[in-house]
Amino acid sequence: MPRATDIHVEDVTYSYEEFIYRTPIKFGGVAVDRATNLNVECVVGTAAGRQAVGFGSMPLGNVWSFPSRVLGYDATLAAMKALAERVARIMADCEIVGHPIDLTWSVESAYMNAAREVSYERKLAEPIPPLCTLVVASAFDAALHDGFGKVHGLNCYHTYGPDFMTHDLGHY
Repeated sequence: MPRATDIHVEDVTYSYEEFIYRTPIKFGGVAVDRATNLNVECVVGTAAGRQAVGFGSMPLGNVWSFPSRVLGYDATLAAMKALAERVARIMADCEIVGHPIDLTWSVESAYMNAAREVSYERKLAEPIPPLCTLVVASAFDAALHDGFGKVHGLNCYHTYGPDFMTHDLGHY
């Protein structure tokens, strides 16, 4: 049964921020001189008509989430960016109404399917790993949770209980 606290996604936008390091660092045996952050804004609404804009950000850590001896840095980063485009569409098209955990839970398999599709379409020598898919999706998830907290005037961590959730966390 729907709750008065439930939300739905109204809009999703995203952008990238590029950072060049002053000096390269070695991470996982790979020298890296830059970072790309995925920044997401998610507009959420309640049945009562309240709206809020949530924000989420995540470094696209392709070196550690998509390690490859076959694909280079640029190829794995481009795959993550292509996947971000798909995840944005999946999130924007989500028709589920509920707590952010319910919304994300309902679309996770679509994210994994999108990763397989991007891997196939880009003819990647290695598929996008599940961890990498979750890294990309995490910025969208963070924006969704932030919007949920904002629309209710609460820190989102205070909404992980029976007053806001249909299921106990053990359900997931």
